[in-house]
Amino acid sequence: MKAHAHQRPVSARTIIELRRFLHLYGTLFSDLSQACLIIQKWNEDYDQHRPHSALGNISPSEFIKEFTLEKQAA
Repeated sequence: MKAHAHQRPVSARTIIELRRFLHLYGTLFSDLSQACLIIQKWNEDYDQHRPHSALGNISPSEFIKEFTLEKQAA
């Protein structure tokens, strides 16, 4: 699986979420390459689009947009 450009260290929560994902969907993969592709898409969704409580329940991409706008306004 190829790491994305802005990969951060994996947190315990991410590992827990990944294990849950694999447990629920692990038997649906036809081969390893399909599993890698699906996990990569899930990881992108988790890291970019899913709301995070540490960011005020907004997605990281929304947080970056808001931060950039606030910085430009200052």
